[in-house]
Amino acid sequence: MGLFDRLFGHKGKADEPVEDVSVEEFDDLPGEAPAPPGRQPVLRIEIDRQSCTGMAECVRIAPQVFALDEENMAIVVDASAATREQLLRAARECPTQAIRLYELDGTQVYPDWM
Repeated sequence: MGLFDRLFGHKGKADEPVEDVSVEEFDDLPGEAPAPPGRQPVLRIEIDRQSCTGMAECVRIAPQVFALDEENMAIVVDASAATREQLLRAARECPTQAIRLYELDGTQVYPDWM
């Protein structure tokens, strides 16, 4: 029985117990696995939540790095999942310039005018 069926497909009677499903059973779902050992972020990413309007350009450009949260604001889900070029493109194409990029030593990379 698949995950969907286990969670939503129970067709028993209302008073029958449903099998418990623990989160630990699904640690290997796509998009949920931790970064492979040794993979490090190429840049530190900050999102200015006061500026973000949820246009999702960052998600379109680097969906493995960015997602929208329950408030429709950009969040970083895996800073190590994109190249430097993808991160720079996502930051440059953010319509509100809400993405800040820093070298791992703290030097600001984008925007470079701040």
